Amino acid sequence: LLTEYIGVFRPRVVFYIFSFNDISDLTVFRTRAEMQAFIDQPVESIRYPPRTDVTQARSPSLIRRLARASYVVKAYRWLKWRLGVGPALAAEEGPDEENSLEWRYTKKAIAYMQYVAAKHGAELVIAPISPFSRRDHEILGTTAKAYGLPLLDTSSLTIADASLWRPRDGHFSSAG
Repeated sequence: LLTEYIGVFRPRVVFYIFSFNDISDLTVFRTRAEMQAFIDQPVESIRYPPRTDVTQARSPSLIRRLARASYVVKAYRWLKWRLGVGPALAAEEGPDEENSLEWRYTKKAIAYMQYVAAKHGAELVIAPISPFSRRDHEILGTTAKAYGLPLLDTSSLTIADASLWRPRDGHFSSAG
């Protein structure tokens, strides 16, 4: 969206809204190879195809999403690795780890957004909306500092204030 619309709207400030499900969604919509290829690409050579019309878009199959998100599948892979009959797991296998593939992908996406924003005279601001995980805030804070980016303080958006969230959903209510 930033690539497509920054030239149209010419904002002075661009907010990157990090949502609590951004890391887990990566494993549903991107393969490990796709994530690594994105990470390996210099920011100035990243290109996105034209957006797909919503009526034409297809999400990954239910079976593919379940297989990637399933703890049973992950436990099976770990057990195979532990028994020495499966491929080695990366040291940063857990997506909550700052050096995981998912977080490296996210950091590269932030670097790209910063590059695009700067090319158009805009400032990128990171705004984490992750009431379930202080770790997300910590990682994004470290990333913002490393890239010289402002980090919006969203620490008051906690799950404790039920009025901010839709019940059993995790997304903002109208009050949120």
